[in-house]
Amino acid sequence: MEEEIKQSVHFLPCVAWVNRGVAKETPDKVVLSKDEIKKIIDETKDDIRELEEDEADAADAAMPPVNGTEDKAADDDDDDLAKYDLDHYDEESAENPLSGVGGLTYYASNTDDPYITIKDDEADDDDEDFKIKPTDNLILVGHVEKDCSNLDVYVYNEDEGHLYIHHDILLPAFPLCVEWLDFDPADNSSGNFAAVGTFAPQIDVWDLDVVDCIEPVFRLGKKGTKKKKKKAAGATASRAASTGHSDAVLDLAWNRQARHILASGSADNTVGLWDLTAGTMAMQISEATDKVQSLRWHPFEAQTLLSGSCDKYVKVFDCRDPASNQRAWLLDGEVERVIWNHFSAFYFLAATEAGLVYCIDTRQDAPVFTLRAHDAAVTSLSLSNHIPGCLVTVSADKACKVWDIHDNKPQFVLERNLHMGHLQCSSLCPDAPFIIAIGGEQCELKVWDIREAAAVRNHFNGREPQPSKHLNVESSQSAEANATVVMETSNAADSLGALSINSTESGLETKRTN
Repeated sequence: MEEEIKQSVHFLPCVAWVNRGVAKETPDKVVLSKDEIKKIIDETKDDIRELEEDEADAADAAMPPVNGTEDKAADDDDDDLAKYDLDHYDEESAENPLSGVGGLTYYASNTDDPYITIKDDEADDDDEDFKIKPTDNLILVGHVEKDCSNLDVYVYNEDEGHLYIHHDILLPAFPLCVEWLDFDPADNSSGNFAAVGTFAPQIDVWDLDVVDCIEPVFRLGKKGTKKKKKKAAGATASRAASTGHSDAVLDLAWNRQARHILASGSADNTVGLWDLTAGTMAMQISEATDKVQSLRWHPFEAQTLLSGSCDKYVKVFDCRDPASNQRAWLLDGEVERVIWNHFSAFYFLAATEAGLVYCIDTRQDAPVFTLRAHDAAVTSLSLSNHIPGCLVTVSADKACKVWDIHDNKPQFVLERNLHMGHLQCSSLCPDAPFIIAIGGEQCELKVWDIREAAAVRNHFNGREPQPSKHLNVESSQSAEANATVVMETSNAADSLGALSINSTESGLETKRTN
């Protein structure tokens, strides 16, 4: 998977929206002193040196032994090539995008740099695009171009038709997932943060109201090794303190009811539940036998988590006792994406690598319907936040399709080739019923109003928009839930043990496995 992404010239693997009115009107800018810049440069050089040493050790270990004749021939070749100094030919082309920061970052500000004629103050005064309006949405986009990985922060204004990159964040590894967080663990207040999962086992959390930041606000997990023995599937969820995952983080899900909880799915076959206030993994669920690719919290019940993994199982957990209180469904193919139907809380959708979309009632053993949606893997599912039944699917077959699944009777509405290569991700806007952001290969982000197609306008004409209760992170229910589920953070074992939530709005109850 990692090699495939490296070969892609322009790749957008993940996307997420930020609600209107959340971002700070004028974001803060990081101003570093010369001592701080020197410290960052030195630390970066140390990290690069360690990376190069690890790569050299790995190359030496993989090199087969040679006999004396081959050694002599190699010595002769070395003598002939020595005059060209080829050993140092690629020193300035390090794979790590941060390798050049030492040579690039010299002045504490552009005002001190004699080569920059437009100073910071002059440019900012004329740049109205730097200010974020209350009617603007932010769009968070993971962006990979060759060996460079960024989190691009777009500004989108539906009324004015504006779409542009406001700022970007240089990431230490390829981004695989991004999740917006409206929670500041420093004081348990609202915030504007992006949690990013990458090929590294850690989760980086960035402050979106700060530009030019070099480091995340905080990081969940620590550097580990993939050589550690994984826990057997079916093992009881660990309530002991954990350093985090040991492999790539494939998906993230923030709990809007218990706002200090973040779930992560990993290539180490586990689900992690993080206490953001303590910055630790409160519980690790080891119920899968393959990579956990997709996670979603129930829109109204803080304890209920939906997961899909490469072992072809989709599962619903009660996270107060996930080992014994769960339900599982075996699907045809690896599970690519899962989402809850927020208009009908007993139901969820799951998409597979076989191009199938399943609708499942948590009270039933058999799927409600199975839809052959695409000819290749369904890489993303998006349900409108306001129009019941409006479903958008994108796929590796390069097609984007619109469906109507109202009353659990799926109807095809539209198919469109967006000429973006294999489509990798999509997300419908939380504030506009028909606006979707889509990412793929070899193309920029596409933000599309699907009502531009007459088939969509005609089909959904007259269907009344519904209030998006599932997006209300500060509702009375959320406040009550937060008062009930505040974790005891004296140790990680007690953290999730305090998660006693009795949300009954949807009436959904997970059933014990047989």
